[in-house]
Amino acid sequence: MMEQQRSPWEVFGRGVAAFIGLLLIAALQRAAGGPWLRRPPGGPGLVAAVWPTTAQLGQIAPLWYYTYGFSGPTVPGYERVYLVPWHYDDEALARALKEHPGQWWMVGNEPNDPTQDNLSPAAYAAFYHRFVEAARRLDPTCRIMPAGIANADWGWAHDFRASYRAQYGRYPPVDAWNIHNYILEPERAPWDLQAFQERIITFREWMARVGEGDKPLVLSEFGVPQKRLADGSEVPPEEVIRFMRASVRWLAETGYVQSWAWFANDTQGRFGGDLYDAQGGLTPYGQAYRDAIAALRSKAR
Repeated sequence: MMEQQRSPWEVFGRGVAAFIGLLLIAALQRAAGGPWLRRPPGGPGLVAAVWPTTAQLGQIAPLWYYTYGFSGPTVPGYERVYLVPWHYDDEALARALKEHPGQWWMVGNEPNDPTQDNLSPAAYAAFYHRFVEAARRLDPTCRIMPAGIANADWGWAHDFRASYRAQYGRYPPVDAWNIHNYILEPERAPWDLQAFQERIITFREWMARVGEGDKPLVLSEFGVPQKRLADGSEVPPEEVIRFMRASVRWLAETGYVQSWAWFANDTQGRFGGDLYDAQGGLTPYGQAYRDAIAALRSKAR
């Protein structure tokens, strides 16, 4: 659905709110103590659609990564975030929590997407509570974030918090919030940087409104997964690379998001934006991601 034209005052108001939000985030990042000591892996990462290797990650390094589960070995030298699917096995989860104490966990994957976990806010609240109770008992040092919420949908996040409180008498314990952000509307270009930015800013504004503004925000999926546009033409690689560079720079410079992960390392051609080819080498997207990250580090020196 196309957005309505905003009035100049509305645009001005959102700009002021965004500026105030940036000042708040900067102050929090400078502050000692609080949840920022429990922050997730900083900066760039990738979604591992297939199991990554040390040699592959080393071509971009350093990165954090996650797979769509919690089984299997970790890649030495690289931080892994664990994801628990909603249909998890209790015994396997208990082993994983004991074997990997103090790690970050995502609870599910896109619960608000009918093609993914497809859970109502109330059903997801029950799943989240079940995991939190088990995790806090088995590893009190673990750190927990909700599933990546598709479309950075703050309204769904709001309903999840309300449902959790209605069922358990308190708001859900959250160490960080977690979103996915793709531009999938057919009337928009998938590399629409402004739309990408607005969703993240809007989610941050919601976090501040409900008293969660001091929490980190993780963007655990972003990119251009489309291979073709609505008119059937191929997605131009140069537009994807331009979007990648601009979005990574914006994420690093603004501080709205503390961790982000490009989708994906290798989907074997099923989606666009793969960082690695069939031989494990970097694609043009992988080279661009490597260079964008290197530019950030060079600027920080």
